[in-house]
Formats: sequence, structure tokens, C-alpha cells
Amino acid sequence: MSEPARRLLSKAPRLLMQPQPARKLRYAQPSLRRAFAEQTLSRSQEAYTSAVYSSPSDGTSLWNDSRRAREAPSSGGTESTSLKREVRVNQLHPGVPSGIPIATVDGPVRGEVYILSQYRNEVKEGKVQLTKLECKNPKNPLSNYVMLHFEQQVDYVVRPVMIDGQAYYRAIVVVEEDPIVVGEGDHPKEKEAIRLAALSAVYQLHDRDLLHRKKVRPAEAIADIRTTITMPDGTVVSYNRSRAFIEYYCRRFLLPPAVVAFAYHPATTKTDWEAELSVGGRRIGRGTGLDKQSAKVKCYLDVVRYMEACDPQLWKDFLEMEMKAKENRVAKRQKIEANLRKYRGFVKEEQKKASDDVLEGNTVGTSPSKVAIPL
Repeated sequence: MSEPARRLLSKAPRLLMQPQPARKLRYAQPSLRRAFAEQTLSRSQEAYTSAVYSSPSDGTSLWNDSRRAREAPSSGGTESTSLKREVRVNQLHPGVPSGIPIATVDGPVRGEVYILSQYRNEVKEGKVQLTKLECKNPKNPLSNYVMLHFEQQVDYVVRPVMIDGQAYYRAIVVVEEDPIVVGEGDHPKEKEAIRLAALSAVYQLHDRDLLHRKKVRPAEAIADIRTTITMPDGTVVSYNRSRAFIEYYCRRFLLPPAVVAFAYHPATTKTDWEAELSVGGRRIGRGTGLDKQSAKVKCYLDVVRYMEACDPQLWKDFLEMEMKAKENRVAKRQKIEANLRKYRGFVKEEQKKASDDVLEGNTVGTSPSKVAIPL
């Protein structure tokens, strides 16, 4: 090979597209639950004992520290600097990238036997008992509970750890109750460690009678449901009447049926749900509420009030049409009842004639004169 060719091949190839700097995530700071769980794992060098199994005061202090750590700017450091003993992961945890140290934490191992001994010693009378499916797959009831009461996803933090010279995965899950609930699970398999952490949290919620409680509807939500309004002429309008008015408006002006669209804004407004009513692509009404039904009712009532203010004659025409329709229904009902009375009288008269013929023996003369010969 010639010297120019060898020199050309020894150079690193140039990239056609220069690498772009990595974009920062919108939320660089971890969530509050994840920050607490990671800080719990990083305190292994201080005679680590879980806040759940030791004392509530320790858990509260850790929770407050994690809150301050989350609000403070990130320092960019790693958890490995606070560990005394480091063991390479590639020897004990083949699934974890090599070069990452493993935290050495104190026992006991948070296995299923330990969790059962901590939280299943007694069964309270009158409490809703856990089913076998909930104990076998505790992630489902925990996820449903967190979504129902906090409208969040369950966040598990999993780290490789060393306990008494054995390699485990430790999973931690935090439920933001008062006091907080921290579930921990240790297992050689990562998936099973997550299941044990969920099982610990489920047992703690169940022992505190929280797991099967329903979401309490606040008093403002009950007062939020307004089902009627009073128009300037004194007419009381209900939800069904407002819907009839919108249908009359669409039929009269040959418009397409009304469409109600919903939007959910739990973090921006006090009222979570917003409903908008539009006809032919134009919005004519809006309503908000703590649930979809109350928002929909308010939306229809708002449309009636708005359209009556814009065109009072339209509302009067609707009332007149409603009165005529009521009169027509009454007249039709009376006609049907009259026909029924006439028919009942005719049936009774025919029954009386047939009965008299049977008693007087006149049925023989009405019998056919010839009898068909059977084949």
C-alpha cells in the first residue's frame, strides 16, 4: 500500500452530520417521590434502617430532606461518592452496566416473609380483606389507589444493593399519604423486587384502612351541581328543557345537531372539567364543573341564558311551540282514550251476544250444513 493511502486510512472519518448538543429535559429535577426514594438508598452508610420499619419520625425527616433537595438546584454529583464499600456490578448483576458501584445496606432482607411478619400479624374485624389476586399482583391495586386519590402514576426506584454479602435489587415506592407510606422490597430479580415493594405499600395502606376507601366528594362538588335556572320571565328551565330548546333552535334554522366537547384541566383551574357546546362549528356555550355531568348541565343552561339575551323572541316562540305541543299531546291522548272506551264497549257487546246465543241454543242453526269428508 502506498504511503498516501496509508496516511488517508489512518485518519478518523469525518461525520457528514455534526452531533447536536443534547436537549435538556423539560423537567430536569426528579419527582418528589423519586427524590425521597433515591435519598433513602444513598443513606446506606449511616447504619441504614428503613424509615418505614424503624420510626415514623425518621421517615418524616427523610421526606422533608428530600423535599429540600428537590427544590435546591442540582449539583451534578453522583451517589457513588457517599458509599464506603463498592463492588463492581458486572460480577454480581450482569444486567446492570459495568463500572457502577453497588450500595452495601444493612439487613434484614425485605423479602415476602419479612413483609408478612411486619404487617399481617392481626386481622381487624369488619375490615375489607385483601383478595388472593391483590396479594399475588399488588401492583394493580396500588396503581389504582394512587391514580384515584392523587391522579399520578406509581414511580418505582430500583437499585442494586449488597445485603450480608448477597446481591439483591432493592425497589422503593412512595405513596404521599400523611404520614407517608414507603414500600421496600429486596429480591435477586428486579421484577420480583418491584412486586415486593408494591406488596409492602399495599399492606401498609390496608392496615391503615386506606386501600379500599372511596374518594370523598367535597361539599363544594355537591353544591356545584346546579340543575335549574330561572329566566327573566320567571320560567324555570331544567337540563332536559334546555336540551329541547337547543334541538328546537337547530331544527328551526336547519342547523346540524349540537356537539358537546369536554376538556380536563386538573392543574390549571379549580373546576377540573370544562364543556363547550358548538353548533355548526361555532361555540355558543361553555360550562365548568368538578365532574363531566355538572359541566355539561351548566353548559346547556348557559346556552339558554345566552340565546334568550340575544333573541328574546326566539325564547317566546319556543315557549309557544312547547305549549302547542303539550296541547296536541293532551288532545291526542284524549282521542286515544275515547277510541279505547268505544272499542271496549263494542267488545263487551259482542261478548254479551255470544253468551246469550250459547244459553239459548242458537249456535246449532249457525253451524255449517255440510261437513268436509276426511281424506
